[in-house]
Amino acid sequence: MILITLISIFILSFTIVTPINTKSTKENRHYILVSVNQNNLDEVQMIEIPQEAIVTSVQILDWNYEVEEELKPSVRFYPTYYENPDLSFSNIIHEQPYDYEILKKGKKKYMRLFVPSESYSDDYHKITTTELTAKIYYETKTSYSILDYNPQNPDYEYVIVTNESFWPIFNQDFKSWKQTSDDKINNILIVNVSDITGWGNFTVNSTYGDGTNTSGGNHWIPDGKEVTSSFSLFNDTQAQIRNFLRHCYDTYNTRYVLLGGNKNVVPPRLVCSYAVGSCGSCTDWDNDTSHASDMYYECLDYNMNNNTNSYWMENECCGTTWDEIDWGYDLYVGRVLVGTTEKLYNWINKTKEYIDGNANDKGNYLDNFIVACKNSGNSISNQTWTGWTGSYFGPDIGDEFSTNQSIVNNQNITQAQWSVMNEYVNGSQSGYDGIHLIYHTGHGGTLYSSDGGCFRPYQVNNTDTPTFVYTEGCNSGDFGTDVDSRTERWMEYPECSQGIISNSAFGWFVASTYYGELFLQELFNSTLGNYTTTFSEANQKAKERYGHAADCVWGMIVKETNYFGDPALDYQWYSPTSNDSSNISFIDINGGGNQTIIDNPTPIFNWTAVGNTSQYWLQVATNSSFTTLVVNISNVCEAFYPSEFQVINGNISFTLPTSDSLTIFTKYYCRVKAYAKTVR
Repeated sequence: MILITLISIFILSFTIVTPINTKSTKENRHYILVSVNQNNLDEVQMIEIPQEAIVTSVQILDWNYEVEEELKPSVRFYPTYYENPDLSFSNIIHEQPYDYEILKKGKKKYMRLFVPSESYSDDYHKITTTELTAKIYYETKTSYSILDYNPQNPDYEYVIVTNESFWPIFNQDFKSWKQTSDDKINNILIVNVSDITGWGNFTVNSTYGDGTNTSGGNHWIPDGKEVTSSFSLFNDTQAQIRNFLRHCYDTYNTRYVLLGGNKNVVPPRLVCSYAVGSCGSCTDWDNDTSHASDMYYECLDYNMNNNTNSYWMENECCGTTWDEIDWGYDLYVGRVLVGTTEKLYNWINKTKEYIDGNANDKGNYLDNFIVACKNSGNSISNQTWTGWTGSYFGPDIGDEFSTNQSIVNNQNITQAQWSVMNEYVNGSQSGYDGIHLIYHTGHGGTLYSSDGGCFRPYQVNNTDTPTFVYTEGCNSGDFGTDVDSRTERWMEYPECSQGIISNSAFGWFVASTYYGELFLQELFNSTLGNYTTTFSEANQKAKERYGHAADCVWGMIVKETNYFGDPALDYQWYSPTSNDSSNISFIDINGGGNQTIIDNPTPIFNWTAVGNTSQYWLQVATNSSFTTLVVNISNVCEAFYPSEFQVINGNISFTLPTSDSLTIFTKYYCRVKAYAKTVR
């Protein structure tokens, strides 16, 4: 009887490899140098390798060993690989002095290398290894095929669909950052459109194609609703991408999808919308038969064109021919509306700055809003802010913001403020250090047009404070026939918005504004049971709460109001903390204590510094209730007052600017508040 001793093997939590960034004669061939000795033989080494690496060979450089002269019987034992990568090998006596396999574990890709202390030569001599050094050669690919993915435990919450030019940028500059910065996301899968169409597994009659029904294994298509004719119509690139997303939803638990590029990179589905301007009647007819809608990629049931004509997603309206449409959202989809690598880098940098910038000294810009509420005549007014009466039940935008959020004028802005909105965005308006969110109702051209508008890229200088825009302006987000829409210009420009909700066709005053109000409610109104902080989720929940309704215009709004940007991006803000004497206190004014008499109109205020603070708010009033303010400076910090602001021995010293001069020998009351950088 041959007795085989099984030695337990454990996985190291560290690596012994030394990566060497060299290239051989083959342009994309690299290697990692590995060295093991008696201290770590018989142990599994988990060696991290690049996600796009393909191991081609292992070359032994040095191998120190002892050979046992006595020949063993002609029996060899090979490693047994379990399907579960966390289990150890069953046997450790090998024909070769090493064994390896490639694993994907969570976010990273590993080579699992095993160097046994005992192995056997071809003539069955027992070989005892004392030390081994080897080169692990691998090649990298500039493009990655879906066929290369065989995860042990597939769980890609986030999928990016893009092209060969953008793939390495997303892989190198966005993927790991997103997985690290967003606790909703563990793994990201990046695929090219050509991968999806080239594989051939997502065609019309495939498992997830529109020609396969529930009985055939495709639960997205009810029995009797499968395609039985016009197969080519349901086999184009858009249909195959949608079939692939069905597969990701079921197989990888995918819930967020980023379409990585404009219409030339990832083609949108052009859909048909019928609408009438007058509620309950069939007058003021509008039929926009070819505007883009990424709703096609968000709602995965039905084929969206059951009457098999040239129009997709036709909604029922005034007796029109109509399709069976899935109005319920399965995925949160965003689109990066860019067409070049340079513009993609711009968007990625802005998105990172929006999240990572919270660690920088940015003041309270994340608390500041521009809310431009207009009436049907496109004039700034309180009509939208406070609601109105009429045939539509009107939105009341003003009550959707949290009470701790500071809004320009605490209401929608004035017409004069609207005309200089870029100065608010840039932070050049006194009292504000930039605008975080712009909400706009009204015609699209007033927000951005070639000959006017108040938020055009070349006017904006807010690199450190990327803005989010919600607009119902007509055609502001046209990405089906246009590659130069307002939204595309904002997204591609390095100093504008990193996220946008806008229309690919027409906005409808009151009706569109109602959905905008629901969006704000989902994002800010914490009394809601399904309250969220994710932009794309808030947009979809707003549309699902009222749906497409009975009036034709509502269905059009649902299809045309698209989200552009990172679909998993959460709204960010500072939480201003009301600091009282328990954590901030006055030390003196001009060196004097309480009841100080000043003989200088610009005295020096001194108070205790507060940690984790971006800036302070100083108020001086002529009464103790602070209803008659004479000084109201909300952005006291070095950035805005470099000559007046100082930190001395852990205390703040602030000289009142001459623009806020006081009258000497007058009784004043003063107080100060700190803004803490607590990010929700």
